[in-house]
Amino acid sequence: MPEQRLTPETETQVRRALARYCAHTIAEAGRKLAALRWVGLRTFLVGLLFFGISLAASTAVQRLLFVPEGLRTLASESLIVAGWVVI
Repeated sequence: MPEQRLTPETETQVRRALARYCAHTIAEAGRKLAALRWVGLRTFLVGLLFFGISLAASTAVQRLLFVPEGLRTLASESLIVAGWVVI
């Protein structure tokens, strides 16, 4: 900054501007963090719901007596793995 533009208030103005910038940046980071937490929570709940559904489907497949046991076991284990992958 040219020396001609320096005034006795320059330091005060710079301090205020820096404080405003820092406050704005902190507030913006807080908003982004809150949004990220919400996305994470929502994603976790959807994954947990799908995992519960896959466990229920796995149990239902195990009880299908008209399907050969090997095929039931394969389908049941596949549903459990799919549920874990989604989480």
